[in-house]
Amino acid sequence: TPKTIQMVRAWIEFAIDNYFKSIPTTVESHFETILGQLNTQSALYLKQHAHEKIHIAIAVVCNSVLYLAVHGRPAALLFYHKDDGWHSMDMVDSASIEQQGQLFSNVVNGAMRVDDRFLLATPRVTEFFSADRLAKISEGKTMEEVNAHMLRILSDMSSDYSFAGV
Repeated sequence: TPKTIQMVRAWIEFAIDNYFKSIPTTVESHFETILGQLNTQSALYLKQHAHEKIHIAIAVVCNSVLYLAVHGRPAALLFYHKDDGWHSMDMVDSASIEQQGQLFSNVVNGAMRVDDRFLLATPRVTEFFSADRLAKISEGKTMEEVNAHMLRILSDMSSDYSFAGV
């Protein structure tokens, strides 16, 4: 609903604003503190709107480490290059998909190299951009070119397919 979209945007803005407001002792504990605050803020809303499916992801990349927190089942794929081309790894832990009463229940960590790529998207985007297709699109292209390609295709879709970015 429009109200839920507005709330999700507010939660994301809160996370961004608070992440950059202070200098953390460690990135992971700082990120987890912000997630705890978001869990407190969102608890009542999630209880009142339990019938709605909410898909949200918040990630931080620092010193080649990816910290990812998700609610629902957003698309979160890590692409890494090996000798024979691009490969992908789904970063959403299927055990944490059903999170009753809280926005984020855990943080997934993963190492990234400089040339790795990370896709965050609304869940249905992967119907148009499978991991294999994105790997092929990524071959020989910059991140900007990959994003522009996805945007061209997604611009013709309905709002259900609203967001994807590498």
